[in-house]
Amino acid sequence: MRVKRASATTAYYANSTSTFRPVTQLLHDVELNPGPANCSSGDKSEKSNGNVKIAHLNVRSLKCREHFVLVKNAVLENKFDIFTVSETWLNSSVTDLEIEIPGYVIYRIDRQARVGGGVCAYVSRNYRTEYLSDISLITASGFHQLWLKIHVRNMKSFLVCTTYRPPDTSLSCFDSDLTENFIYASSFNVPIYLLGDLNCRLENSDDPGAKALVNF
Repeated sequence: MRVKRASATTAYYANSTSTFRPVTQLLHDVELNPGPANCSSGDKSEKSNGNVKIAHLNVRSLKCREHFVLVKNAVLENKFDIFTVSETWLNSSVTDLEIEIPGYVIYRIDRQARVGGGVCAYVSRNYRTEYLSDISLITASGFHQLWLKIHVRNMKSFLVCTTYRPPDTSLSCFDSDLTENFIYASSFNVPIYLLGDLNCRLENSDDPGAKALVNF
């Protein structure tokens, strides 16, 4: 399994809609058993080689109608297969129908005790998706993790974990909250992709967050 990456890795944070569109240009194509005609669903020009298009964005509120419209347009225009979101700021007052994207199923974990936070993932209805409820949660420390097992037709399945570490969550959460679930997920013996906003500045090797994440 290979990942074709952008020529440079850049950290973007969607603190305003002005930063939204540049982020969507960082596309990661996941090639699962690449070869001709490995996938018969969707656009043949993009799917004939078995590519799965995945992206992530910190949105800072899907409750904001303007932000949701930008997400919806980005997903549909770029034909993402999987689009994950951190800082959804959703709660039980917002139904799935209000943030629906045609052709996609939404999976979400909302922060209930505090405002803000939350993660979700939009997955194409072309794929059979299993929500791993046993390891999907917001821990006591505040670390978010949403685990999905994606079954792509005629290709090997893989796991996608959407994460969010709030700035006030201890860096020890990687060991205390993520390691055990990551070990459990590894037992599926399929590729694992971690996406999200972990508030770690990987471009700065001296950043404590970068060190903690690299050690993990």
